[in-house]
Amino acid sequence: MIMNKKHTILGAFLLLGLVACDPMNDIYNEIDESQGPVVKSGEYTLVAADYTSISKLVLAEENITAEKKAAANAVKSTNTLNELVKAEDYIPALLAKSYADWGKKSTVKVTYAYQDALPETVLEMSKTETYELKDDAYAFVWGDETVVNFLTPKKSPVEYLPKVLTNVKTNAKKGDLVLVDYKYDTEEPTIEVGDDLYQQEFESLDVHDSKATGTINGNVEGWQVINASGTKNWVGKFYNDNRYVQCSAFGATGDNVSWLVGPKTNIVDGASLTFDAKIGYHVGDALHVMVSTTYDGTANLKDEDWEDITSAFKFQNAGNNYTEWYSPGMADLSKYAGKGLYIAFKYVGSATITSTYQLDNVSISTTRMAPTHEKPFNAMYQFDGVDWKPFNKKDVLILTPEDYAAMGITDFGSSKLPENYLPAYLAKMLPYAQIGDVKTLVYKNYDSGSRKPCLIHGITGSGKTEVAEYKLGSDKVWAKNTAVVDITSQFVNVGNGKWIYDPSIYYVISKGDGNLQRIVDYVKETNSTYVDSYGTAEYYYGASEYQGNFNFKVSDRVDRYGKDPELAKITDVEEQAAFMFKRAAEGLCIMLKGMYPDAKSDIDGITLDYYVTFSVYLNPAESGTRNNYTMQFNYDGSNFIHVGDVVKVE
Repeated sequence: MIMNKKHTILGAFLLLGLVACDPMNDIYNEIDESQGPVVKSGEYTLVAADYTSISKLVLAEENITAEKKAAANAVKSTNTLNELVKAEDYIPALLAKSYADWGKKSTVKVTYAYQDALPETVLEMSKTETYELKDDAYAFVWGDETVVNFLTPKKSPVEYLPKVLTNVKTNAKKGDLVLVDYKYDTEEPTIEVGDDLYQQEFESLDVHDSKATGTINGNVEGWQVINASGTKNWVGKFYNDNRYVQCSAFGATGDNVSWLVGPKTNIVDGASLTFDAKIGYHVGDALHVMVSTTYDGTANLKDEDWEDITSAFKFQNAGNNYTEWYSPGMADLSKYAGKGLYIAFKYVGSATITSTYQLDNVSISTTRMAPTHEKPFNAMYQFDGVDWKPFNKKDVLILTPEDYAAMGITDFGSSKLPENYLPAYLAKMLPYAQIGDVKTLVYKNYDSGSRKPCLIHGITGSGKTEVAEYKLGSDKVWAKNTAVVDITSQFVNVGNGKWIYDPSIYYVISKGDGNLQRIVDYVKETNSTYVDSYGTAEYYYGASEYQGNFNFKVSDRVDRYGKDPELAKITDVEEQAAFMFKRAAEGLCIMLKGMYPDAKSDIDGITLDYYVTFSVYLNPAESGTRNNYTMQFNYDGSNFIHVGDVVKVE
């Protein structure tokens, strides 16, 4: 009997512990203890309702941890079991209800979906955060040089992205990954010189002392200060041989609104507004940049006359300090071309919003930055404990904005599922890929509904990144590895309506695990002529620890080691194979006795089966160099015995 399992199931004695502390006792006790002796066998596949029932069972447990609660909810949402919600713990409760009339020793093979562990690379990449360079980051890069919202060869990504990350990721830990979105232009920004329509540097202010204030009205032609509320207004200031205007609500006892309105300027196409700013002791945004084509030039301010264009500017702040003088940006005034336009700076403060704003060099001009051609890019960086370094790992592909554009989209979402695009993307990107090749993809998915928790092995990273492994199948189609496998496990009725996970032991021999050496050592002690010079293979039973298989090559066993007289008499290849399988079974009995010195013949009256899967080299009755087979064994209280047929594992 061979179970259809994709996992090797080990440790029967661990199963004993599961039985002893079965969390389903309350349910088992509800089963009629007078259950009839009907012995049956059957097969069953879990459906959505079963996963929901299991989820409820878990959630009803006392003192459930947050991690297990999340895993239980995932069972319901994904219709998969996982390493915290195991089949052996919860399927017996379902069987107790569904097969209440089945008697002791009845068996049911249950097929269920299981969330397997994701590949290490996927788990590592799933921790990826996203970070997008915005105005404050570009201001950090360019400083006072200019207002540019992209990187260039002069401000290269290689040099400046690590600096930006160091500045913003102050609590980074070794191994942290960040996918950085930024804009880049292959050319440096240039200024196209145009005409000055209006300039004001406030040098006409009648103030000569850094501690004094100057009156703006009457001293700066065309400019007026209009108080809307409070006592704090725009004033003239002098510092470091420079005159400028300033407003602060420091010392105010309530709301404080003060307007600084400039003269009317006739606007032409291509005109823009710029000014310099310096902000101190920032405790909240207080400045609004306003424009009007209908203001009558008097102190009669009407909200409906003014348009707020503050969003065109990006202001810095230095907390309990002052910034340097800088340009917060440029507002395009082209839509007002052919009209007379008033510019105003509206300070809105209070007893708590007292930030100080200083302004200078107000300019309306057609001088502007030449057209730019920046494009979106991204790059992955990893923190090595000291610095941020470009992330480069074999077989990891990070989708770029250019990749999305090639697919005819800007990103993935509910109507643009990744799995509908990525196989074709990989086929185009890797035209020479070979069957079995694996690639890990990092991409963005903006569909929160599709981003399921993926149990306790989350593949959704911070931000909007997702990670998935794709493998090129024999059909030459790239397919996503969901890490979900179908497993068929047997459950046994041990009486009184109680079901347990089949206690059978399943063992797959692998090279280097040391268990075939038990057979080799036994032969070395009993008849060393069958052992090779390295002491890692014997040719009586055929065990080779070095190769991790059984050697069925007739010439090795008849002509070289031991000169096996019994095998030498057999010429039919089928009979030769049968003879060597019989010998292999004898050797495996020796191995199992060494592996399980405290072996049991049964558990709760259920015969304990031991299944061993092994590889055979050059079976004379089979094609192929290596083939795998499974044998079943029982323990009679003294020795292991081979039962059943030899089953070839496809």
